[in-house]
Amino acid sequence: MESQINTKYIKRNYPNRLCQGDILKNVEILIASDFDNDSKEYTRGFLTLQYCVLINQECDLLADYNARVLSNSAEIKADKILPSILLLPAYHAEQFKQGIHLPQREKWNSDQFRIIKQNNNSRFHYIEAFEDLQIPEMIIDFKHLYTITANIVNKRINDFYLASINELYRESLSQRYCNYLSRIGLPTIN
Repeated sequence: MESQINTKYIKRNYPNRLCQGDILKNVEILIASDFDNDSKEYTRGFLTLQYCVLINQECDLLADYNARVLSNSAEIKADKILPSILLLPAYHAEQFKQGIHLPQREKWNSDQFRIIKQNNNSRFHYIEAFEDLQIPEMIIDFKHLYTITANIVNKRINDFYLASINELYRESLSQRYCNYLSRIGLPTIN
């Protein structure tokens, strides 16, 4: 049987439900950037993710949606509600290659960047451009992860939503991310 998946990206007609692999744009996140030991206060600020990919497990997102929207409000099952949404920032590929996507970042030569674009560097994931949905060529760095309150994303999904990574490709991204997180750093023994 031939696969029915014929594109890496889709535009869902019902973006009112969050899905794993959703590509979001211009998501503003409140962050605590420092802590003052004397005053015991945090320095807070906002960070805008120009693009990011939602990485929570699809089953958790569906259970959250069902608990929030489909259940009678008096019967919401609190253990099904996700307090936070996990976001992997996606950087413009050319800015990433030049090391200007964030301050003080490494530049990548052509050979290194080719390896990243082929998804042969376990730390990074390449997202191919798709002009029909205004998706630029991007790189995800698995070391970078942000969270945002689920309530905010649920209320603003129509503002944030750009497109979704199609099922098979989002599973590949999820598996690569989990593999990166589960790596084991072994000491060098002399």
